[in-house]
Parts: sequence; structure tokens; C-alpha cells
Amino acid sequence: MQLVTSICWLILFIGSTTLAWAQKPIESISKTYNFGIGQVNYTFNLQDAELKTPLNETGEVNIQSNGKSPINNQARTIAQGQLKTSLFVGYQHRLTFKVKGFEDTTVTVDLRQQVTGYNRQQTIALKPQMKEFKISLKDIETNENLNFGVVLTNKKRGQKIYLNSKDLRNGEYVVRIRVSDSYDLEVNNSESYAFYATKINHTEQAQQKKKLAIKLIPYKLGALIPLKNITFATKSAQLNANSFAELDRVTKLLKDHPTSRILIEAHTDSDGSYQRNLRLSQLRAQNVLKYLIQQGIQASRLETKGMGSAKPIAPNDTEANKARNRRFDIIVLKK
Repeated sequence: MQLVTSICWLILFIGSTTLAWAQKPIESISKTYNFGIGQVNYTFNLQDAELKTPLNETGEVNIQSNGKSPINNQARTIAQGQLKTSLFVGYQHRLTFKVKGFEDTTVTVDLRQQVTGYNRQQTIALKPQMKEFKISLKDIETNENLNFGVVLTNKKRGQKIYLNSKDLRNGEYVVRIRVSDSYDLEVNNSESYAFYATKINHTEQAQQKKKLAIKLIPYKLGALIPLKNITFATKSAQLNANSFAELDRVTKLLKDHPTSRILIEAHTDSDGSYQRNLRLSQLRAQNVLKYLIQQGIQASRLETKGMGSAKPIAPNDTEANKARNRRFDIIVLKK
């Protein structure tokens, strides 16, 4: 009888203790409250707000619940434009998405009411960070403003921006471009001028640049036209693949002027011996000539000359200056 009485008292004690604990807010018992029960599994898919296309970026998300950072969930990583995470039921969650090149974006997910469905997806549109950029076109000899139009190509996004007279303000093209992206720029010039193509890079230094002044060279006898995008591997005469677009512009120029003849000059920096650089520049010029012939240009319209390091346009004292000296020019021998 005494044993039965003891057991009854024990049951009553456990029951009252359990009831007391049940009446306490669970978060006061354990900082890791909720124990994985009552969560909604969310998949957030990031979208480019301007292009309406999925993003494939990395970044992070800061999450706060009811004004506090939730348990074990201060920051989560975005991978390939997607975030998968679990959010506790019974809370209002604020998620701030941070992706380089895009504005920080905060969304609210309210799970304080009764929830149906524990697997959800949501698309988050991020606005790209933009800056105003100005481009001027002038005749290199007369300084006269020119209106030929400009094409900007963002290869990463598959986006082209066409600038024409409606984009001119006070003689300059004005466009908004993405701060963290690079652009290929090409001028839609007439046949009376040489082509012009360059890049607008996204480096930290380039991000501060807000204007590009372009000087176009009239296509006439004696004109010297720099080729800005012809590259080779170090100490090699093999053309890099990114050179072909520039050489295709040369091809078009010669086809637009079917009686024209040009001289192709190749230059190097001063690293290495003079004779070695001279020979290297000759081989590089010959490979450019071969490419143009393959594109249908008659060999009789082309001459080559390897200059080695004999005609620098900058001191060979820094890597940047050496890069300037490694160049190609074409000189119009006959228009």
C-alpha cells in the first residue's frame, strides 16, 4: 500500500512539473526552440528586375525574425541565384538579399498566422546598380561632333544597347550602364572613317569613370589606325581568339574600300633582345596578313612590317606602358 501511495505522489509531481514547463514560453527554456517543428521550407529564386531573366549570382541573405536574428540563421549564402532555407512558423521574417552589382532588397515573409503548405517558392526581383555614362564622338582632326551611333554589348547578360540621335545631350550620348558589368563598345561610323571598338570594364578604377571621349580617324591616304584589340600569348606569334573580332573589322573596312592597300605594322615592348623582338613582330604581322587573306582579302593589297621595340609610344618602365607598346597599326597606302 505504501508503495502504491509513493507511485501516485511521483505521478502527481511529474504531471505538475510538466504542466509548469508547458506554461512557459518555449524560447525561455531553450535558445534552440521550435526543435525543427513548424517550419516552412522556402526556395527563393533571384531574377534580374530589368531583364526579367533568372540570375546565376552568388551573395548572402541576412534574416531577422520579429526584429531579432533567428536561431542558427543570421546569414545564408545564395548559390547560383537561389536560396533554400527554412523559416519558423509563428514569426514574421525579414530577409535582406545582398548580391554584388545589385541593390540590396528586403522582403517580408509573414508566418504568424496559420500556415498551409510547408514547401514554398518565391521569385525575388533585384534591381541592378546603375550609373550614368557619357560618350562623345569627334573627328580627330577637326574636333567636329559626329553622330554615327554607338552599340554597347553586355556579353554576360546577352544585352545590346543601341544609342542614336535621341540619346544625344549637348553633343554627348548619355546612357545608363551597370556598375559591375563590362561592355564592348563599337561605333557605327560611315565608310569615310576608320572603325572604332573598345571595352568599358568593370574594374574598381573603371567604375569611377563616367565619360569616354572617342576620336574617329578619317579613312584617307596616310592615315594611321591603331588596332586596339589584337593580342597574342607572351612571346608567341599565335593569335588569341579575342583578336578575330578586330580583324573582322579590318576585313570589312577593306571590303568597303575595294581599291585600298594597307601596311600592317607590329610592335613589341623592350623585354628580351632587340633581334628577338624584331623577329617576333614580323611573325605576328605575317599571321595577321594570313588571317585577312583567309577572309577573302587579296594579298596584293596587304604589306607587313615588324618593328620590334623600335617605335615605342610610351616608356617601357611599367607593365601598363609595356602593354601600350605591344600593339598593331595599319597605315593606309592607297585609299
